[in-house]
Amino acid sequence: MNKDNLVNFFNQIDINNYVWDLYFFKLSKKTTNPFIIEKKRFRDNTSFNEYCKSLIELVTFYQINSIEDVQKYNGENTKISCDMLELNDNIIKEQWELFSDALINSSEEPVIGKVTGYVICGNHKTDITKSLVLVRMACPSLNFNKKHNIVFSTNIEKELDLYQDELYRLYLNIDYFIINKKLYTFNHNFEKMFDLESTLKKHKVEAIDKIAGRRIIANIDEFKRLAFQYKSSRTFLTLSEDKLNLLGDPHQRERIAIDFEIGLDNEKNFFITNETETKNLLKYVCMKLVQDKDTDDILEVSSATKHKITDF
Repeated sequence: MNKDNLVNFFNQIDINNYVWDLYFFKLSKKTTNPFIIEKKRFRDNTSFNEYCKSLIELVTFYQINSIEDVQKYNGENTKISCDMLELNDNIIKEQWELFSDALINSSEEPVIGKVTGYVICGNHKTDITKSLVLVRMACPSLNFNKKHNIVFSTNIEKELDLYQDELYRLYLNIDYFIINKKLYTFNHNFEKMFDLESTLKKHKVEAIDKIAGRRIIANIDEFKRLAFQYKSSRTFLTLSEDKLNLLGDPHQRERIAIDFEIGLDNEKNFFITNETETKNLLKYVCMKLVQDKDTDDILEVSSATKHKITDF
């Protein structure tokens, strides 16, 4: 969905046509499934439904309306866009399936320890394509009894008593939402939830191997050694097949070598000798460096692959 479609989708939500459920979740490295999920139950759903109504209205007004467009996730959020990621994308698919499985098999057994965040599922009563999932990466628990203060409450006999009940706070904004098997995010908080750091490291290895396998580099071992030292794994999300194909032409390699200050051998293959040459080559094939057509200056672009989403 593009921005206008997202706004229309949220504006058409009628709270009464949905069944709303709340789940608390915790991330754990000690279990086979890293997601531990507890389903919460309300004595009276009226207040929760009213909260969901307010949440939808405020997310629409303050979060969706404030973005300029929707772009495919590439590791760089411009803060004026909403990033979109398909749930079957390899960088998230495995973790999403684990999360979805934990959600389906959740119980009312309390989560032990600090809660990582909460999920609100809005299941449409008649049209599954209108269902949505809202996620906030923040602990909802409130603890007033801390090191420097103790809280008391008035009991039924009007006496002060140590306050020991559990309180929970639900925010009126979200980190990301899911519609029709697509994740839309306003920030990068979901990366921690789905352990993207590990996934991106694997993606980095695959990308470097793909570049090295194109036979455009003379000293492959040295290139790979320097490339693996490159810190930003996100850069490799935008590896361009078109750029790699272009470098298959020795004349194009010669032009790129001159423009981006990368060494060549006698057969016009790249000869990488230092971190700067490695960085320039990686940023070129990953579309992080572009050449200004008017001045021929080399410019570094924070979001060179800004793909606007125009389909519904």
